[in-house]
Amino acid sequence: MLSCFPAWAPDTLPERPLRIAMLPAKVWEGADTATRSVIERMADAISATGDTVIDLPDAAPFLEMIEAQKVVMGYEIPRALSWELETHPDLLSDELREFCEVSLDITHLAYAQALEVADRFRLMARGLFAEIDAIMGPAAAQLAPEGLSWTGDPFVNRIWSLSKLPAVALPSAAAENGLKGSVQLNAGAGQDAKLCAIAARYAPLAAEVRPG
Repeated sequence: MLSCFPAWAPDTLPERPLRIAMLPAKVWEGADTATRSVIERMADAISATGDTVIDLPDAAPFLEMIEAQKVVMGYEIPRALSWELETHPDLLSDELREFCEVSLDITHLAYAQALEVADRFRLMARGLFAEIDAIMGPAAAQLAPEGLSWTGDPFVNRIWSLSKLPAVALPSAAAENGLKGSVQLNAGAGQDAKLCAIAARYAPLAAEVRPG
């Protein structure tokens, strides 16, 4: 499992206890019981190693990013698919066509304002990641859905997709139905190697955490 991480990654960690911040609970309050249990138990496992887990009290910047990503995605997708929508709409799913039709109502101003939200978040994150090593939260709102008809709720990953900050997800142990939960870690811009090192340290811990 750890072979996906560079062999040099552990050398990039600071020689002190890591400071891991929890994504504000209000941001992921929609997660199901199994997912919440994975994150809470992972926080306990990290604390048991001597690393520090802290709470981020202000959910507002993260919630703003979720809404901003919806606007950016809605504005860009129908424009990226303009040729397909015009020439072969029958080859697109009903769901995608309907999404594009509704999203065309998003104005240029709303799009520009959403991009400004992302810029402000990146500035905030620069200062935040100067004080902490990573942010931890769920990678998804629930365990993986069965079948191939739906990939699940984008959930908190809207934040990290729009921010363009590095992310890594660590699988938990399997639940009774065989599906695994996942813990997501995020670091600051340009801190990819550091994030790989943190992931290499915590992957064995996550693998022992069983969804409750």
